[in-house]
Amino acid sequence: MPADAHSHDVPVPRALLAGCAALAGLAIVVAGIGRLTGAAEAEPFEVASSVALRFEDGSEGAVLAINPDTGEIVKSFASGDGGFVRIAVRALAGKRLAHGGGPDAPFELVRTTDGLIALQDPHTGERIALTAFGRDNAGAFEALLTKAEAVK
Repeated sequence: MPADAHSHDVPVPRALLAGCAALAGLAIVVAGIGRLTGAAEAEPFEVASSVALRFEDGSEGAVLAINPDTGEIVKSFASGDGGFVRIAVRALAGKRLAHGGGPDAPFELVRTTDGLIALQDPHTGERIALTAFGRDNAGAFEALLTKAEAVK
Protein backbone atom coordinates (compact mmCIF):
# COMPACT_ATOMS: atom_id res chain seq x y z
CA MET A 1 0.00 0.00 0.00
CA PRO A 2 1.43 3.44 -0.90
CA ALA A 3 2.52 5.78 1.96
CA ASP A 4 -0.28 8.30 1.29
CA ALA A 5 -3.02 5.66 1.31
CA HIS A 6 -4.88 4.70 4.45
CA SER A 7 -7.48 2.17 5.39
CA HIS A 8 -10.81 2.72 7.13
CA ASP A 9 -10.94 -0.93 8.02
CA VAL A 10 -8.97 -0.78 11.27
CA PRO A 11 -9.92 -3.78 13.38
CA VAL A 12 -11.03 -3.05 16.95
CA PRO A 13 -10.22 -5.81 19.41
CA ARG A 14 -13.33 -7.70 20.52
CA ALA A 15 -12.16 -7.63 24.14
CA LEU A 16 -12.12 -3.81 24.07
CA LEU A 17 -15.66 -3.67 22.66
CA ALA A 18 -16.89 -6.21 25.21
CA GLY A 19 -15.26 -4.23 28.05
CA CYS A 20 -16.91 -0.98 26.93
CA ALA A 21 -20.31 -2.66 26.67
CA ALA A 22 -19.91 -4.22 30.11
CA LEU A 23 -18.93 -0.87 31.65
CA ALA A 24 -21.94 0.89 30.09
CA GLY A 25 -24.25 -1.90 31.23
CA LEU A 26 -22.86 -1.76 34.77
CA ALA A 27 -23.42 2.02 34.92
CA ILE A 28 -27.04 1.58 33.86
CA VAL A 29 -27.64 -1.19 36.40
CA VAL A 30 -26.07 0.79 39.28
CA ALA A 31 -28.11 3.90 38.39
CA GLY A 32 -31.29 1.82 38.24
CA ILE A 33 -30.61 0.18 41.60
CA GLY A 34 -29.91 3.57 43.16
CA ARG A 35 -33.16 4.95 41.77
CA LEU A 36 -35.28 1.95 42.86
CA THR A 37 -33.84 1.68 46.36
CA GLY A 38 -33.86 5.41 47.05
CA ALA A 39 -30.09 5.51 47.48
CA ALA A 40 -29.98 8.31 44.92
CA GLU A 41 -32.39 10.44 46.94
CA ALA A 42 -31.19 13.45 48.90
CA GLU A 43 -30.58 12.86 52.57
CA PRO A 44 -33.19 14.30 54.92
CA PHE A 45 -32.04 17.21 57.03
CA GLU A 46 -33.22 19.14 60.05
CA VAL A 47 -34.50 22.60 59.18
CA ALA A 48 -33.37 25.47 61.42
CA SER A 49 -35.23 28.16 59.44
CA SER A 50 -36.97 28.53 56.12
CA VAL A 51 -38.83 31.06 54.03
CA ALA A 52 -41.16 30.69 51.10
CA LEU A 53 -40.22 32.77 48.07
CA ARG A 54 -41.74 33.16 44.65
CA PHE A 55 -39.40 34.14 41.82
CA GLU A 56 -40.52 35.97 38.71
CA ASP A 57 -39.05 37.96 35.88
CA GLY A 58 -39.13 41.72 36.32
CA SER A 59 -38.56 44.56 33.92
CA GLU A 60 -35.30 44.97 32.03
CA GLY A 61 -34.16 41.41 32.73
CA ALA A 62 -34.41 41.58 36.53
CA VAL A 63 -35.35 38.55 38.62
CA LEU A 64 -37.56 39.31 41.61
CA ALA A 65 -37.66 37.32 44.85
CA ILE A 66 -41.14 37.91 46.29
CA ASN A 67 -42.76 37.10 49.63
CA PRO A 68 -45.75 35.01 48.45
CA ASP A 69 -47.90 36.00 51.45
CA THR A 70 -47.53 39.78 51.14
CA GLY A 71 -46.46 40.22 47.51
CA GLU A 72 -43.55 42.35 48.75
CA ILE A 73 -40.33 42.24 46.73
CA VAL A 74 -37.67 40.89 49.07
CA LYS A 75 -34.85 41.37 46.58
CA SER A 76 -34.47 42.35 42.96
CA PHE A 77 -31.55 40.91 41.02
CA ALA A 78 -30.84 43.28 38.15
CA SER A 79 -29.80 41.95 34.77
CA GLY A 80 -26.21 40.81 35.18
CA ASP A 81 -26.56 40.33 38.97
CA GLY A 82 -27.27 37.13 40.83
CA GLY A 83 -26.18 34.79 38.07
CA PHE A 84 -26.12 31.75 40.35
CA VAL A 85 -29.52 32.65 41.80
CA ARG A 86 -30.95 32.78 38.28
CA ILE A 87 -29.43 29.43 37.33
CA ALA A 88 -30.58 27.62 40.48
CA VAL A 89 -34.12 28.98 40.30
CA ARG A 90 -34.43 28.24 36.59
CA ALA A 91 -33.20 24.69 37.14
CA LEU A 92 -35.93 24.01 39.70
CA ALA A 93 -38.55 25.89 37.67
CA GLY A 94 -37.74 23.79 34.60
CA LYS A 95 -38.23 20.57 36.53
CA ARG A 96 -41.46 21.93 38.00
CA LEU A 97 -42.83 22.70 34.53
CA ALA A 98 -41.83 19.22 33.36
CA HIS A 99 -43.90 17.80 36.24
CA GLY A 100 -46.93 19.89 35.30
CA GLY A 101 -46.49 22.59 37.96
CA GLY A 102 -46.96 26.28 37.41
CA PRO A 103 -44.79 29.30 38.14
CA ASP A 104 -46.97 30.73 40.92
CA ALA A 105 -46.19 28.24 43.68
CA PRO A 106 -43.34 29.41 45.93
CA PHE A 107 -40.03 27.67 46.46
CA GLU A 108 -38.62 27.12 49.93
CA LEU A 109 -35.24 28.52 50.93
CA VAL A 110 -33.89 26.56 53.89
CA ARG A 111 -31.08 26.81 56.44
CA THR A 112 -30.34 23.51 58.18
CA THR A 113 -29.17 23.00 61.74
CA ASP A 114 -25.77 22.13 60.21
CA GLY A 115 -25.63 25.57 58.56
CA LEU A 116 -26.25 24.34 55.03
CA ILE A 117 -28.40 26.38 52.64
CA ALA A 118 -30.79 24.67 50.22
CA LEU A 119 -33.46 25.69 47.75
CA GLN A 120 -36.27 23.20 47.35
CA ASP A 121 -39.48 22.86 45.45
CA PRO A 122 -42.36 21.50 47.55
CA HIS A 123 -44.24 20.65 44.33
CA THR A 124 -41.64 18.23 42.92
CA GLY A 125 -39.53 17.43 45.99
CA GLU A 126 -36.42 18.55 44.08
CA ARG A 127 -33.72 20.23 46.15
CA ILE A 128 -30.46 22.01 45.39
CA ALA A 129 -27.87 22.00 48.18
CA LEU A 130 -26.53 25.48 47.49
CA THR A 131 -23.63 25.21 49.92
CA ALA A 132 -22.11 22.59 47.63
CA PHE A 133 -21.50 25.30 45.01
CA GLY A 134 -19.11 27.33 47.15
CA ARG A 135 -19.29 30.09 49.72
CA ASP A 136 -19.90 32.94 47.25
CA ASN A 137 -22.76 31.18 45.46
CA ALA A 138 -24.41 30.01 48.67
CA GLY A 139 -23.80 33.47 50.16
CA ALA A 140 -26.18 35.08 47.66
CA PHE A 141 -28.97 32.79 48.86
CA GLU A 142 -27.95 33.13 52.52
CA ALA A 143 -28.24 36.92 52.24
CA LEU A 144 -31.64 36.47 50.60
CA LEU A 145 -32.74 34.11 53.38
CA THR A 146 -31.57 36.54 56.08
CA LYS A 147 -33.37 39.45 54.43
CA ALA A 148 -36.57 37.43 53.92
CA GLU A 149 -36.53 36.30 57.56
CA ALA A 150 -36.20 39.94 58.70
CA VAL A 151 -39.20 40.96 56.56
CA LYS A 152 -41.44 38.14 57.87
